[in-house]
Amino acid sequence: MASTVVKRKGHEEKFSEAKLRGAVLGACGAAHMERKVSMEISKKVVAEIKAWADKKKAVSSDDIFRQTIKALKKHDKNASYMYETHRDIS
Repeated sequence: MASTVVKRKGHEEKFSEAKLRGAVLGACGAAHMERKVSMEISKKVVAEIKAWADKKKAVSSDDIFRQTIKALKKHDKNASYMYETHRDIS
């Protein structure tokens, strides 16, 4: 897994699986999904993002963001929309 994430402001930090899982769970919750379903989806999405980033030394937070949107769309379009638009209001 890419151990370094290049953030929007240019600084780097270690990849956090917990942060990604939390963001996906938040999007699922905002889409009014049951907790059990949200947990299942978050596990699948995190695994997919980890597999995608496995061959990279570093990834940008924007790349992770876009890949997460794609992965979430496969499972739930509403959760994907909530994840994609969270930056607009945060």
